[in-house]
Amino acid sequence: PEPNTAYFSMSVEWGYHFFKDAGQNSRFISKKYFEALVPECDRGDFWLFDDAAAVRMIYSANGEPINRLLHREDRLTERFAEIRRELLAESQSLSDFLKTFVPIRRD
Repeated sequence: PEPNTAYFSMSVEWGYHFFKDAGQNSRFISKKYFEALVPECDRGDFWLFDDAAAVRMIYSANGEPINRLLHREDRLTERFAEIRRELLAESQSLSDFLKTFVPIRRD
């Protein structure tokens, strides 16, 4: 995230390496690119399955999950697939991200 936080630094230094070893392809994108690529009305948490189904997560004001909506091969699923393609094209792999990442040190 921008600005970097101690929590994110800890996550990068301790967590993402384990995820990579387990086969996860973590990607990183700057907030500036994200906001330029994705209109505010399309932002949110979603899971995309084979570009054919999307599950949009709904959260309360304090961040608790309260619902999920399944979309199958509809306009919203197509939009989520388009967002994913755009973000992946602009994102960095973990190894590329780490070349310029400056962690915050907690003493």
